[in-house]
Amino acid sequence: MKRKFWFGEWHSTYTSCNRLYKKLIAGIEWENPNKTGKKGELFVFDDEQQSWFNYIYDHYLVDDDDYLKFYRLHRKPRKWGIRNFSQTGSNYPLSYAPFNSNQFLPINRKHVFTCFADQDAVCKAKLRQKINSSYVKFKLKDNNYVCNYCGAEGNYDNPLHLDHIDPTFNEIYEEFKMRHGKLTLLAGNYGVFSNFHDKRAEFQLLCANPCHFIKTREDRRMKAHG
Repeated sequence: MKRKFWFGEWHSTYTSCNRLYKKLIAGIEWENPNKTGKKGELFVFDDEQQSWFNYIYDHYLVDDDDYLKFYRLHRKPRKWGIRNFSQTGSNYPLSYAPFNSNQFLPINRKHVFTCFADQDAVCKAKLRQKINSSYVKFKLKDNNYVCNYCGAEGNYDNPLHLDHIDPTFNEIYEEFKMRHGKLTLLAGNYGVFSNFHDKRAEFQLLCANPCHFIKTREDRRMKAHG
């Protein structure tokens, strides 16, 4: 990963970026005299901090025009800040006033700047999570909730994982991108990808531990040896 200029310093890891973000908000007074969190409180960054975020915007913004336009981030915001969304002081999303508004909108910082996350990896993980959840629910209704590897019944104490037999989820995802272009985290993408996925996927359910791990290791070994 290339070194990034963030909060007035150069850093080379995602961890340091997130640590400095937390360090920035640590000095802000988020509590009222009764020592309870001031939910909804907005802190607008000062001029120096604004310049840091504008620098990041100019150099490390996600490369996804549709995503940026959806959130009105395709043009540089008027101001940057953070808002306290939790009474317990545990949720401080990045906030910004779009170029055509004075209203501050919250957004997860890792969905804006490439120094926080790989946008494609985030999108793929979200799609996989939704497909896994919907398919397991379907199998529960079908009364066929057993591990295909050891035969154990799935239940609260033994949750089963969805396993793609052939092709893999990653292969389906890459094929979709090759045919239809890069995906984004916009709401309308899930239905389109889900239909494409369901026409190609072959599933099985496996015990989370150890069957899924064992099966994945066996599959990788077989592919490695051709």
